[in-house]
Amino acid sequence: MAPASTSSSAPFVQAALARAKTKAEVRALLASHDVNAVNAAWKALEPLERAALSLMRGFDGEIIHDFDPTADQDTGPDRC
Repeated sequence: MAPASTSSSAPFVQAALARAKTKAEVRALLASHDVNAVNAAWKALEPLERAALSLMRGFDGEIIHDFDPTADQDTGPDRC
């Protein structure tokens, strides 16, 4: 399958890149779309989204699993 054109797929590529949770998802996006479209989508992402994708790349997958913000309330460093 030939990569999709840059202009027609830009909104889809940006949304898919923002939703990506693994390296495999990003690689699949690169394989199915023009590299220029993915690069343009990268540049259009918010800085926080780019940072999350960069961390994901470094950790080879999802970083936060079942995050529970209340988990530390009873087990904080001063409540041992």
